[in-house]
Amino acid sequence: MQAINSYSRAYDNGITGERIAESILNVPLDSTAILDINPSRGPPIEVKTCQMWVKTEHTSKQRRSGRFNLAGDQHRALCAAGGYYLFILLDEQQTPIEVSCLPATQIYHPSLQTGNTRVSLCWSDVMLSEVS
Repeated sequence: MQAINSYSRAYDNGITGERIAESILNVPLDSTAILDINPSRGPPIEVKTCQMWVKTEHTSKQRRSGRFNLAGDQHRALCAAGGYYLFILLDEQQTPIEVSCLPATQIYHPSLQTGNTRVSLCWSDVMLSEVS
């Protein structure tokens, strides 16, 4: 088994989430653009992916809840365009557990309103049902 650092795992999870989004929505995705999906008709969509649990040495259970990372510039662009976030929650094998699509305007954090701040949101803050 190969050890993977948290940044590599996050990158891999992001690629997996983008593939899942393309298959669910049946639209092309451009991971180099500020927003992942910009259809000719309809609102743009930004895909965010995380694992349900992340290993850590800083808790008694040696794990913590995964987090979705949002960027201020993306968030403001998505809100201005009336867009959506497609949040994809993965298990340890990168299999989707739950998917939630929310208007960007429903996601609020003061730091997202100004500057180019990054914000981490726990998956339980954006998933509609209780996943255990």
